[in-house]
Amino acid sequence: MASVRTVVSRRYLRCVTFIVIGAIAWVGLTFLFTSAPTNDVLGRSDYPGIPDRNFMPINDNAKVELEDYLKAKFGNSCYQAKSRDDLTQRTLRNPKELGRRGCKQELPQALIIGMRQCGSDRIQRYLRFHPAVEVRTDIPIDYSDIYEKGFDWYKEQMPYTTEAQVTLDKLPNYFIFPEDAPKRVKYGISPATKLIAVVCDPVRRAVAEYARLSAKREERLEDVQSHIKKTFEKSVFDSKHQDNVAHLNLLIDNSIYFKHLLSWMRYFPPAQIYVVDGKHLKFNTFTEFRRLEEFLGLPNFYQESHFSFDDNIQAYCLSFPQNVCPRVAADFIPRPRVDDDIKQRLYEFFEPYDRTLGEYFKQNFTWREKLQNMANEQGQGEEVQDTLNQLVDDEETVAGTDDDGGREVIINQLLAQNMQNENGDIIELQELEDFELAETGSESSQSDIESSFEEPSESDDLQKNLNLLEDKYPGGILPETDNLKNLPNANGNTDAKMLAV
Repeated sequence: MASVRTVVSRRYLRCVTFIVIGAIAWVGLTFLFTSAPTNDVLGRSDYPGIPDRNFMPINDNAKVELEDYLKAKFGNSCYQAKSRDDLTQRTLRNPKELGRRGCKQELPQALIIGMRQCGSDRIQRYLRFHPAVEVRTDIPIDYSDIYEKGFDWYKEQMPYTTEAQVTLDKLPNYFIFPEDAPKRVKYGISPATKLIAVVCDPVRRAVAEYARLSAKREERLEDVQSHIKKTFEKSVFDSKHQDNVAHLNLLIDNSIYFKHLLSWMRYFPPAQIYVVDGKHLKFNTFTEFRRLEEFLGLPNFYQESHFSFDDNIQAYCLSFPQNVCPRVAADFIPRPRVDDDIKQRLYEFFEPYDRTLGEYFKQNFTWREKLQNMANEQGQGEEVQDTLNQLVDDEETVAGTDDDGGREVIINQLLAQNMQNENGDIIELQELEDFELAETGSESSQSDIESSFEEPSESDDLQKNLNLLEDKYPGGILPETDNLKNLPNANGNTDAKMLAV
């Protein structure tokens, strides 16, 4: 009886030992695979990884030598290069080889969603040469095709990829239209989809879009006709409402980037949205492509030596593994000249949105400096006007005259020479011309000048603009202002001060 108990005890202890060892091994493996970054060997943890991707590190030689690059790009790819002269031309491998390599067509894991006129084409043209990226062809797909034919048809338009590659597509219209695009992407493609949004100077973008649509009057859709008037100014200002900015005009509405990104943030966390300044993309190309690699979780490939500046197009081209430059329009479309005061009014309108967008995604947008520069120039102009008025008053006192004719003579005399302020600094005549002090002696009243330089309240502007948007989208894509303050920032944290101005 004792021997039976001994045998049972030993078996019991052995089972317990196996269970304990198995539990320890399971915990250890779980810790190993969950604590390490899933993106790649670079240890990036700020952005979530793309599910079911197993990226391979890229050999350093593949970043400088064409032969090594071809092995990295096509060695395990679903395609073969047709020619070394044009690496975008390739052929699909035979079905047996596709099956052996695990090649299949998948809906894109990353989407370039816009913005038109901001240089998003550059990302598509350059990223296609990354060994771990496959890009759909340049043949455009209209959003209506996806609506009518469905996402199964859309998947059939995608390139073949392996689990070590990312499928990338560009749908620039999706940034703003249709309104349910974010919902369709989340539930039709994947909640894990990475989104890339290129934004740029909203005023320049609006002018460029006006020029493009004006040049294509016969091709414009009927609902676009009413937005494009005889001049740019008439298009973007509402003559029926005291010449306020026509915020519902598509030229203006399309440039309110933060409003449109709010609809995407209803369905995707900020960590899955990468916002890039188009000017940074154009002039700091290497830096931005390194950041894109980080955002997509790709292994590092791009080097500073891969990019060279082209003086003809004033932009950086890709020089390795192939010479590729941004697409240049075949027909140059001249843009209308827009007065500085018109630009300033538009920059002031966009400023609250752009400031909030920049703070939210930790971006310092280059065009915001223009408004500050305009304000500085106005400040200098105020000093010039004050100096002129003081000099005229002094001359009147000396001359003993205060009639309009005498004042006109004095102004003409002062305009005929350079003046010095109280600090001895030269005030050039060119500065005076900005205030329309013409040779006729006409002048603006000080109250008019002060009112033209009055700084608008940024918080009032933001609230006013948000109210206008809420009027257009009641209960729609735009949350209440109080709720905006509780949105998570790009790091996933709630910052109540983020939208406070």
